[in-house]
Amino acid sequence: MVAKRRAPVWYTPEIAKRICEEISLGRALHLVCNEPWAPELNTVRRWTLDHPEFRGMYDAARAMWADCLAEEMLQIGDGAPAVAAAAAANGINENAAIQAERVKLDNRKWLLSRWYPQRYGDRIAQEITGAAGSPLVPEADPQRLAAALYSLLSAAAKKEDGPPVVDHEPHQAPALTDATDNLSAAPAIDRRK
Repeated sequence: MVAKRRAPVWYTPEIAKRICEEISLGRALHLVCNEPWAPELNTVRRWTLDHPEFRGMYDAARAMWADCLAEEMLQIGDGAPAVAAAAAANGINENAAIQAERVKLDNRKWLLSRWYPQRYGDRIAQEITGAAGSPLVPEADPQRLAAALYSLLSAAAKKEDGPPVVDHEPHQAPALTDATDNLSAAPAIDRRK
């Protein structure tokens, strides 16, 4: 059976506001879009691209939705003993019922940590400092930099005026000995053995 398409719903500030209110109360967007007054899911997603004012309201509503999801996680966790008791009363494996609740929690936790890492993600911070908390690269003192630059330029200018300066003696290769002079006379090594 093919689903009937609904008539298109045109963007209005009232409908946009109502959608965002529903989301901020913790309802999923696909459930909101199943309401008879609401547009289809793809239409709402397109509105976030086409209408900047809606995008701002939608992002704020999604942040409130995330808070609702976190509160729902608290309820799931707090209700675990009741779930275990109900499972035992109905002859169902208690561990399986608790595991199902854990899967719900893990899914929500993963979703929140990916969509809102700054608020619900694992906080990993790394500070890199020098000894006793000092900065690794000290602040540059402009006067010291100017003095160092002046001395370098002065030294370079002095070298240009006089004869070329040789900082070291060139290294001379050692003389060849008789053993190295007659390498061709050495017996060949047979490597086929």
